[in-house]
Amino acid sequence: MSLLGRAVARNVRGHPGRLRLLHYNQTHSLNGSQMITKPGFTTSTSLKLLEAEGSLLHGSHTTEGEVVSGTTDCTSKSSLSANGTWHPWGTNGYKSYSKDYDNHANVVEVSWEKGTYPGYWHVFQKSLIAHDADGNNYYDFTSVTYMFEKSVDSGYHTG
Repeated sequence: MSLLGRAVARNVRGHPGRLRLLHYNQTHSLNGSQMITKPGFTTSTSLKLLEAEGSLLHGSHTTEGEVVSGTTDCTSKSSLSANGTWHPWGTNGYKSYSKDYDNHANVVEVSWEKGTYPGYWHVFQKSLIAHDADGNNYYDFTSVTYMFEKSVDSGYHTG
């Protein structure tokens, strides 16, 4: 099963330039106890730096949202031009693996800088929580019908 998520960061109110900066898209899929998230980006203006960080999160109610140790990966691109080119996270995306927990989810956070503007913008998106219903290390999205309370967010930081 593959899930498609989409977040668009644009027109950050109260910040210089009212820029339409980034179109961000990601798909989530499962292969046994491996979760695969394939984010990608296009930009409508030149960016100084774009970084993406992926992590596997605990999905149980007692530890929900905590990063599973050793699962964080990062990729970065510098000097992206505004030509509408699709910039994927490598060819295979961000892959995480854990058979130690019954519930987990991937999160990818993207941050970027625009040359002459101070600070940076960011957007993150979490997948649905995948569940191993019968303990056989085969996870699916269908047995859990909820997402994290805050599954998508974006913003601007001055420094």
